[in-house]
Amino acid sequence: MERLCRSILGVEDIKYADNNPQDWYDTYKEHVQRLVALNSLEFVQQHYPKGSLILTHSSSADSNSNSNNPLQATQATDPAIALLLNMVELAKQGKILDFDFPTKFPVKTTNIETVENNWGKPDSTDYIASAKGTYVNYLSHNVAFGFNKGGQIFEVRSYDSQLKNITLTKVKEFFGTPPAYSTQYNGQWIFGYTAGAEFKIEFVFSPATTTNPDPGIDHYNVLYPQGTVNGMADDPGRQW
Repeated sequence: MERLCRSILGVEDIKYADNNPQDWYDTYKEHVQRLVALNSLEFVQQHYPKGSLILTHSSSADSNSNSNNPLQATQATDPAIALLLNMVELAKQGKILDFDFPTKFPVKTTNIETVENNWGKPDSTDYIASAKGTYVNYLSHNVAFGFNKGGQIFEVRSYDSQLKNITLTKVKEFFGTPPAYSTQYNGQWIFGYTAGAEFKIEFVFSPATTTNPDPGIDHYNVLYPQGTVNGMADDPGRQW
């Protein structure tokens, strides 16, 4: 059956050397799920029509789910992968994952006044020229916001402690391709990926050590680059 399925998939198949048919199926299914998370279900149906049938089949076979959304209908066996799926899906809406609070402050469409009206004054406020805006920290929420002169939020960061369980290797495995942007600053690797047409998602990892060569995420952010553009000053904003 595996050989027949792989023959039908043709160029849509993945490189996989294991001889276990179930492992191949699970690996391919997660591959298609990542494509959906990074793009959209419509994108996969158009560009990977055979692979999209696997999601349709797995969704209908899941008797414990009432959702038609393959990301919800198919349960990821790896908690880190499940988190990354949700993080990317929300990033395409300009939001971070809501660990402890409702995700109601998306970038692009939220003004910093809305946050203050809900959470009160921030714990700290700093203007960061290199980041193109003012940043405020809400320590009790493990969240920081960056906003421009008009008050429009262009970046939201999460410092939730659960992020440390997602390692650098796991992020690479999830996306399957080199990051669109990568750099190292003060020993921390920063990986950036696009999230739909308007937003970007960036992961900042704790420094690697001899005892922890595969560090977890220190924090991550969702960015709306257009919100950092200053046309009056001929500043293209943050682009990569």
